[in-house]
Amino acid sequence: MTWPENRLGGPKETFRVGFFGVEDSLFQTYNQILGDLKVQGHPIELVRLKNRDLIPEKLHVLFLGENCEDKFSEFLNLASEQGVLLVSGIPQYRRYGVHLNLLREKNRIVFEMNLTRIRAAGLDASSHILKLAHLVEDP
Repeated sequence: MTWPENRLGGPKETFRVGFFGVEDSLFQTYNQILGDLKVQGHPIELVRLKNRDLIPEKLHVLFLGENCEDKFSEFLNLASEQGVLLVSGIPQYRRYGVHLNLLREKNRIVFEMNLTRIRAAGLDASSHILKLAHLVEDP
C-alpha cells in the first residue's frame, strides 16, 4: 500500500496503526510483529482505541475487530476524509466496504481487497499486492 507523501509527513513522523474492537491478546501480537518495522521509512506506532471519539487525526491504518457494524459508516467517512486504510479479519465486513480483509483459508492467510474503496480514500496498492489479493467490490 502507498500513502500520499502529504499524509505521511516528515521522516520523523510516525506511521500510526489504530486497533478498534480488538482483543488485548491480538493487539499484543500485532505489537510484537509490527513494533520495529517501518512504512515508507516511517517508524510504526500502534494505538489501542477503545472509543470512536478518541481516534487520532493522524491515523494511517485502522484495524477493526468485532462488533463494529454500527459504526461502519463513520469509519468509511474517516477513511475517505483522512486517507485511512480500513483493515479487518471479519468475513462479513466485506459487505460494509472494508478495504482489506485478512481471512484464514485452510492453513494460510488470504486477503480480500476492495480497490475502489482504497482509491476513494486516496491510497493505492502496488502491483505486487494486487497479484496476491482477491479483488472484491461493494455488494
